Amino acid sequence: RVVPGSPDGDVFAIGFGPRSDLFIDGGPGQSLCFWSLPDLREIRREDLGGVRSRGFVAGERLLTFTDLSRGDRVARVRSWPLPRGEPQLLGQIDSGVSSLATDPEGHWLAYGQGRTVRIRGLDGSRPWQERILGAHPEEVQLVSPFGAQGFMSVDKSGEIRIWSLDESRRTPLRVLRAPQSALSLLAADPEGTRIARALPGAIQVWNLRDPPDAASAVLKRPEMEWDNTGGFDASGRWLISNNALTVAFWPVSLPRKRVLPGPVAGWDIAFTPDSRWLVSCPFADAVRVWPLRPADGAVRALNPTV
Repeated sequence: RVVPGSPDGDVFAIGFGPRSDLFIDGGPGQSLCFWSLPDLREIRREDLGGVRSRGFVAGERLLTFTDLSRGDRVARVRSWPLPRGEPQLLGQIDSGVSSLATDPEGHWLAYGQGRTVRIRGLDGSRPWQERILGAHPEEVQLVSPFGAQGFMSVDKSGEIRIWSLDESRRTPLRVLRAPQSALSLLAADPEGTRIARALPGAIQVWNLRDPPDAASAVLKRPEMEWDNTGGFDASGRWLISNNALTVAFWPVSLPRKRVLPGPVAGWDIAFTPDSRWLVSCPFADAVRVWPLRPADGAVRALNPTV
C-alpha cells in the first residue's frame, strides 16, 4: 500500500509507533501526518511551524526538532505522546549537532557536538540540563544507541567508542578501530552484543563477546551506493542494509571466522577443559595463551627460559 506523498513537505525521518499500529511521516508544508496500520487511514495531522523539522519515535512518544528560522542554528524540541495528546516543549538545541539518537525507552537524547558526545534527559525536567559522556580525538560524526546500556559514536577518523550512562565514568567501555567512512550506518543489536558499521561496499561487524583481539567480519556489498543505512531488527535475528539501490539481509547467526593475530600454528594447540583458554606453541617463539571470552583480556605470552 502507498501513503499519499507530499512533494512540498519539509519534515524528515519519522517512523512507526511503539505498538506497530501507527506510522508517522511529513505531510504538506510543516505538518505531521499520523496513519493507522495496516489500513493506512489518516487519523491525525499536526502543524509544526518553523522552517524545517526532523523527528523520530523514542519509547512511547515522538520527538520533533524544528528549526525556528532559516540561517538560525536553534531548533525547538518537543515531545508528543502517542498515539494522541498535546506536545510538551522540552527546550532548544543547536540545530547543527552532528547526530541525534535516543535509548530504546526514550529516557535520554544523545548527540555529537565537536569532539564530544553529550546527553540530555527527556523527562521534561527544568532546566534542560546537558552533560558530556566523553570525547573523541576527532570531530564526532555519528551517535547511536548501544542497547539499553548507553550510546556509541564514531568520529571522522573512523574510531568507534562505546559510552556508559554512568556519570562517574568518562572513559569509553570499548574502542573499535574502523576505516574512515562517510556512510550513515552505525548500529548495535538490541542486546548490545554486535555492532555494525557501513564502509564503502561493505558492512563491518564486531561481536563484543569475542576477545578484544578478534578480527571483525566484513560483509561485502558489490553495488554502487548513494549511502548505506540500516541496522538490526528488533528481534536481533537480522542485520539489514539499504544502499539506496538494494536492501540486503544477513542472518545474525551466520557462521563467523575468528582470526588470531601473530604466530599461532606450530607444534601444537590445545584448549583448557573449561574452553576458556587456547594455548599455542608456535615454531621458535613463545608459548601463547589466547583468551576465548572478553573478560579475560588479551593474549598472553610465556617466554621460555631454556
